[in-house]
Amino acid sequence: MITFYPRDIGYWRNTFDFSSETRPSKTFEDRQSLYDYIIEHGVLSDEHPLQFIEDENPWTITNFIVHWWTVIGYMREE
Repeated sequence: MITFYPRDIGYWRNTFDFSSETRPSKTFEDRQSLYDYIIEHGVLSDEHPLQFIEDENPWTITNFIVHWWTVIGYMREE
């Protein structure tokens, strides 16, 4: 299971509910489901492939940085 946390509130405004007190997030079955979701919302291009960069910072709740041409969010893979 993967939990995706968006970084840019402006970009994801139509997809996530930012009014709750918890961190906005979406859950996916696997990386492919997350990838498909991001493609559906027009984030990716062939020029800049999606990357999942392992984040070894022990103080965060996530363990991967989701990077396109910039950081678009973070994910926790369990």
